[in-house]
Amino acid sequence: MNDFDIIEEILKNAVKCLTVKRGRFYADKNFGSKIRASQSNAEILAYARQSVDELDGVFVKSAVKNKNSVTFVLTVNGEERSVIADFD
Repeated sequence: MNDFDIIEEILKNAVKCLTVKRGRFYADKNFGSKIRASQSNAEILAYARQSVDELDGVFVKSAVKNKNSVTFVLTVNGEERSVIADFD
């Protein structure tokens, strides 16, 4: 597995952390986030950072709301990447 594949896998895991509602994953009630589409960008950013806290080397740099999604800029082991997560 090369560095690109590893970063892509980490990004997939980060999106899971961002989109699963906190408390809904039976194995770990602290997994997921409290992000809702109705929240401000600042609230979303704070909850996003909280949700990926357990992922080593991952930091949420910014979050920008779109209509029903949020574009997150993440750094993964020092490399910056963007992901889009859909919310209801």
